[in-house]
Amino acid sequence: MIIGVNREYKEDLISLWHNVFGDDREYIELLFPEKGNICNIFAILENDTVCSVLYLLDCTVDIDNNEFEGKYLYAAATDKKYRKRGFMALLIEEAQKYCKDNGFDFISLVPANEQLYSYYGKFGFESKMCRYKETKQITLCDATEISGEKYFAERKKRLKNTFNFSGDSVDYAVSCLKYSGLRFYKSSEDIIYLSDGDIKDSEEILKADASFHPSDAEKYGMIYPINCKLKALLKDNTVYMNIALD
Repeated sequence: MIIGVNREYKEDLISLWHNVFGDDREYIELLFPEKGNICNIFAILENDTVCSVLYLLDCTVDIDNNEFEGKYLYAAATDKKYRKRGFMALLIEEAQKYCKDNGFDFISLVPANEQLYSYYGKFGFESKMCRYKETKQITLCDATEISGEKYFAERKKRLKNTFNFSGDSVDYAVSCLKYSGLRFYKSSEDIIYLSDGDIKDSEEILKADASFHPSDAEKYGMIYPINCKLKALLKDNTVYMNIALD
């Protein structure tokens, strides 16, 4: 049985997440606000127990001044007792069908390990996403903390050919990053960065004219293109991602 969002199974979903990923309840509950839903949930039940699940969050990809709307496939997990029965394959295919039927342009994800790149490749996901970490020495003066929402808005303005969270998933991403100890900053030189407070360990540093070159990037994430125009653009382009939810 495949289900959509249903609060009746919230405790099962939290328990499965904790057992597979080890996160504490406070962090997991960020995905389950008291009011409203911020994701699509696809799960397989057996004996009225959730045994396999994945979540879809709203996101966009911008390529060559074209914005495409899609879903970010997140926290895919199967209980140990139910693995090797093809449940995750069924969920991925159901998610792909849902996105096609509802007019979304793509699905993106970040595999948890290198071996999973080949697994997701079987479902049509392509390794056309990357990350780039600034390696040059940058001296920041008078940096002040800004809101996560402002950071993501600035990030979208500064970057080309990039992945961004959208809608309610922006608030969720901000909550997750802040829970992990990261904060958002802007310097007097108009540089924005994501860090735990130490510039040397910044997760991302973006100047006003932020850009990256594919030769300086490393593989990071995959995309399943649905829109024909997006498929064509991906032949000659790589999508910058960098910020994902672990």
